[in-house]
Amino acid sequence: MKRIKKWIAIFAIAVIGIGAMGQVYISKAGYEEAEKQDELQSSLAHKIIRFHVIADNDTDEAQQLKLTVKNETLQYMQTLLTGTEDLETTRTVLENNLDQIEKFAAEVVKREGYEYTVSAEFENCYFPIKEYGSLIFPAGYYDALRIKLGKAEGRNWWCVMYPNLCFVQGTYAVVNDEVKETLEGMLTPEEYKMLLSGSNTKVSFKYLKFLNN
Repeated sequence: MKRIKKWIAIFAIAVIGIGAMGQVYISKAGYEEAEKQDELQSSLAHKIIRFHVIADNDTDEAQQLKLTVKNETLQYMQTLLTGTEDLETTRTVLENNLDQIEKFAAEVVKREGYEYTVSAEFENCYFPIKEYGSLIFPAGYYDALRIKLGKAEGRNWWCVMYPNLCFVQGTYAVVNDEVKETLEGMLTPEEYKMLLSGSNTKVSFKYLKFLNN
């Protein structure tokens, strides 16, 4: 009996030891992956512009208004950005037209029968992980055009404005070749590969998102 207990104890210690080694390996791999994704986010942050619309509150009416403002403002900004083909030109156009964009969004709100205040700002702010068809953008701080409706305390909507992914919706949506070529030209081959939602990249991004909650 003592011999059996001894072997059970040895087996238990071995299992614990193997588990600890595996945990160290997983942790090391996780940190290495996190470092790579941090580098990707840092690189992307200097090469893209996002668009953000924040609702006054979470009522159905306020959320529907948010989507209406988003849709119509995007259409309006497409006319402003016609002919712009690079990041800096896009940034300049947006910054120079903030008053006009704000006024346009305010007119949409008023037309829909609401009296919310509206503000349009160009600033650096945090965005969670975002999936656009075959692409996954890591969470982090990005420059963005932000439209705030009323108290801006409701759920928000966001997209990548440059290069234009604002009309790409859903996990299985198709990102057109022109946008992919623009991104591929902006990034290193390794960064572009990480941005594509292959199984390993997709799992690791979502694993890190879970760890950060």
